[in-house]
Amino acid sequence: MAARWSGAFRWTDRPSSTSETGTREAPAYSPTLKRRSAHDGTRRPTGSDPVTAGPRLPFALAWPDREHGGKSGRDVAIRLLVATVLAATPLQLGLLSAAQTAAFLIVGLPAGVWLDRMRCRSVLIVADIVRAVLLATIPVAWWLGYLSFNQVLAVVFFSGIAHVFFDVGYQTYLPRLVDREQLVVANARLESSRSAAAAAGPAVAGALIQAMQAANVILINAVTYIFSAVMIRRITSTEALPPARPRNIRAEIREGLRFVVRHPILRALGGAAATYNFCYGMLLPTVIVLLVTDLGLTEGMVGLLFTCAGIGGFGGALIARRVIERVGLAKALIATEIVAGPLVLALMLTAPGWSLIVFAVSYLLLHLALSIFNVASVSLRQSLCPHEFMGRVTASMRFVASGALPLGGVAGGVALELIGTDGTLLLTGCGLLGTVAWLLASPLRNGTTDLATGGNS
Repeated sequence: MAARWSGAFRWTDRPSSTSETGTREAPAYSPTLKRRSAHDGTRRPTGSDPVTAGPRLPFALAWPDREHGGKSGRDVAIRLLVATVLAATPLQLGLLSAAQTAAFLIVGLPAGVWLDRMRCRSVLIVADIVRAVLLATIPVAWWLGYLSFNQVLAVVFFSGIAHVFFDVGYQTYLPRLVDREQLVVANARLESSRSAAAAAGPAVAGALIQAMQAANVILINAVTYIFSAVMIRRITSTEALPPARPRNIRAEIREGLRFVVRHPILRALGGAAATYNFCYGMLLPTVIVLLVTDLGLTEGMVGLLFTCAGIGGFGGALIARRVIERVGLAKALIATEIVAGPLVLALMLTAPGWSLIVFAVSYLLLHLALSIFNVASVSLRQSLCPHEFMGRVTASMRFVASGALPLGGVAGGVALELIGTDGTLLLTGCGLLGTVAWLLASPLRNGTTDLATGGNS
């Protein structure tokens, strides 16, 4: 299916009746997509054939996904800033990782309720502007000689609150722009856009840090948030304002959580994501200590190695649809979780010299599998959830999944202090094996992905 640019900032595809391999691109793996098409008054761009043409995504929606992927470069810059300029301890690095996602535990659930009542585009724009202003305070304080770890921690935390609204709003916005039959294709394209940026982000950040200091690189990232806000404002697709109804935030939060908990597939996806993210939260400070403290690598080399995550994510997004079509959503979800633990354990073999290839390959494959899992799980969740619950269900899932990241970050920092790098990697790799248990204990083990909405176990 060949892509082309059309009009002002429009990303479209030439409709075709067959894929590159000559087989019809029918989403046979997700019966619910066909059954639960939504007609909510929202004007969505469509192709001439909803099965084969693919969704006509606004380019303005694809740009913030590139910026979101570029967030990996910002994260590398902040971690290297506190690890080198501020001489942070392993525990402080763990706290920094925790601060990046702690907001999901605090405002994640109310955010879903509010976004079910609002136009998402405005929320995305405000969230981008807030993050730009907050990040700009780091280089300003560094220029004036007043930068401290506490300030960086505060900026990361409050930026995380804005990120919660952006993240939940972004995933709520997409189903309002494309039909449900096209969600897998749309999510795969946006994941590839994000992963392409993530592939370049760490390497570019590492090179820039060596040339112009980490604080100045963070300023560049702040500017990209402003550009992201401008691009989102250019989206012209009409977004219908959800109907007004009496506000009862606690009751609606309970509705969203109840929907997830009572649905056997969503419950399994949430449990698997929470377990994975707790372990991934442990991994983030561990790899910084491994590469910077234990191996003494330069900022440029660290950025280059972190690029492997983006390359793997991009590759996973490119092949996600074909993998899902070939083996089905359920098998794709289970297989990608099975390989995660062994790949993290392989990082224990990292040493100076040529053995850095072990880190590069393992980190690349880990994020390739993660990218496929993300495309499959988000598309499945969006297809199972009615539009009126989308914000609350998305927020509930993000609360459970991303809320585990800060807990993992703190646990990783404590583990590094107590058992060192290899011990923490061993603990993380073994923990990742537990993610598979959630999926195997659900109907996904039988290949079932089309349970009725709100089904009970």
